[in-house]
Amino acid sequence: MALPPLHSFKVFESVARLGSLAAAALELHVTIGAVSQQLKALQSSLNVELFMKQGRQLALTPSGRLLHSRIAAAMREINDAVSELQIGNRPANSPS
Repeated sequence: MALPPLHSFKVFESVARLGSLAAAALELHVTIGAVSQQLKALQSSLNVELFMKQGRQLALTPSGRLLHSRIAAAMREINDAVSELQIGNRPANSPS
């Protein structure tokens, strides 16, 4: 099975963390429709439902919770690596 586009995982993580398509769209600077399409494509690619609607809110399915726990950890690792690079690439005379 081919890995889905990495951007779709970023969108998934944002929606899972924020619990809302609208909030994720704001965070990612895209439309709600774009977020929705990314989620649909990811779920289709993985052949699994990641969210269920509970009233007006989204809730993670058990599969969604599992994926989110792994994706969130990976996103933290990526953020930490980028932070380390940025700190390490500061000129010696620039303020910390």
